Amino acid sequence: MEYKKRFIFLFILIILILGFVLYRGFALSRNKISEEQAKELMSKSQSLYLSLVNAQSSFNSKSPELKVEGDSYWLYVRDERINSKEKILNLLNEVYTSKLSEKIYKDLNFEEIDGRIRRPVSDVGTLADYVNAKINHITAFRNRCKVEATVPHSMDDDDILSYSEETMEFVYEKGTGWRLNTLVF
Repeated sequence: MEYKKRFIFLFILIILILGFVLYRGFALSRNKISEEQAKELMSKSQSLYLSLVNAQSSFNSKSPELKVEGDSYWLYVRDERINSKEKILNLLNEVYTSKLSEKIYKDLNFEEIDGRIRRPVSDVGTLADYVNAKINHITAFRNRCKVEATVPHSMDDDDILSYSEETMEFVYEKGTGWRLNTLVF
């Protein structure tokens, strides 16, 4: 008889724990990113990435200093908002997850020389228009959302050249909100 009571107690405890875990998972999956939030983050991501390619924090910030050193061309940061690794990572963390921010910093080849941040000159451009993207589907699971979108590529609003199907992953980070976990540019 004693074993039966313990078994019933253990069974009820397991059901309660599973119920709590599943409820929490479903509650988080209902908390998915909105289309407007997704478009805004994709657009901010694109703008920020392209600005950092040009060693600036935004398109209207202080232009970098171009220096030729041997066969290499370098952009030296003069923008106070990104004149250290910490500042660049903080700016990236406003849009991206911290893991992706570190990867972007590394991929853009920023380095510190004599107390100044620089990066090699490179050619990156895009015609993607994330503001006018059509969100096709949003799938949510726990603190992650996968957003599938059709993104127009255009020179201006009237002249769409093509479309691309893109999938982006967003992660909800406590205290900061939704962040991109996929590079968008």
